[in-house]
Amino acid sequence: YVEAQEEGIREAQEKALPLAGDVNIAQVTDRLYEDATRRELERAAREAEKVEEEMCTLHKQSVHKRKHVNIGAVVGRLYDQELERAELKRQAEAEAAHQAAMRQARLRQTTPARFDHLYQDATRRSEAQKALREIHEKREEQKLQEQSVHAAVANRKWTKSDVNRVVESLSAGSSR
Repeated sequence: YVEAQEEGIREAQEKALPLAGDVNIAQVTDRLYEDATRRELERAAREAEKVEEEMCTLHKQSVHKRKHVNIGAVVGRLYDQELERAELKRQAEAEAAHQAAMRQARLRQTTPARFDHLYQDATRRSEAQKALREIHEKREEQKLQEQSVHAAVANRKWTKSDVNRVVESLSAGSSR
């Protein structure tokens, strides 16, 4: 154990930076660069080994075992699927075009009399709504007039004595 420590100390002294008087910057830089590169390679190797071990473990534990795959069959199947998809798309577009043509044909078969009839129906409905609106407004106005405070005076049956009393009160007020 002591020998191993002494060996480690000797290696450290050999790798140690030289004293200020003996400094060769190029050697120091090269040695530092080599050490960094070596450490990086060792780290990358450890990392790759760890990943490889993990992959082996996962492969051993996996229920999905790789099968021998015929690439030509896979490519052929994918190509056939794409052809089938393109054919279905073409058929759908043809059907949509056919439906549009059928709609256009039905529109051409519709006579101008049909449009005139629809226009007259809309005009008749509009006039009926206008008439109903006017009737409703007249009823509302009549109802408001009946409930007015002025309506009670206008609808009252005046007797001769009532008229004389009002005349006297007005003439008494104007003589003042």
